[in-house]
Amino acid sequence: MDRCKTVGFQTRKLSNILRRAMDCSAGIKQADTLTGVHGWVLGYLYEKELMGVEVYQKNLEKEFGIRRSTVTEMLKLMEKNGLIKRESVQSDARLKRIVLTHEGKETHLLVVRDIESMEKAATEGLSQSEIDSFFAIIAKIKGNIEAYIQKIDKEVSVHDKNG
Repeated sequence: MDRCKTVGFQTRKLSNILRRAMDCSAGIKQADTLTGVHGWVLGYLYEKELMGVEVYQKNLEKEFGIRRSTVTEMLKLMEKNGLIKRESVQSDARLKRIVLTHEGKETHLLVVRDIESMEKAATEGLSQSEIDSFFAIIAKIKGNIEAYIQKIDKEVSVHDKNG
């Protein structure tokens, strides 16, 4: 199998290119310690705040498809850098609501400009039909991989029980 002609390889390559583009964008550089993923998280938090929706770590895990440990470390860094704060919830002391700080909001506005610019560059020369097809294909691939993970998890679970 030619690894260069696999969905996984090309997806990883595209992900790396997008991350590099975000990491070297002007807004990200101005924000200093911000990574591309932090920019997407800031945007998510900003949008949810405008809608009056509270955000918790679990929401970020689901929205971005990343593991709890990864989100935990990312939030620690974002909090250390003054972009977010975690506030206890009165109804459940274990829950921490994630809230943007003033600096986080300002940083988000800088990053929005860069995201829009990168999106424009990424879709240049593509028709709306091609963009729609891309999203449809990505949705199918994500569904296939999620089903595959569930299948593997079940197999491992059965093996562990019988092991």
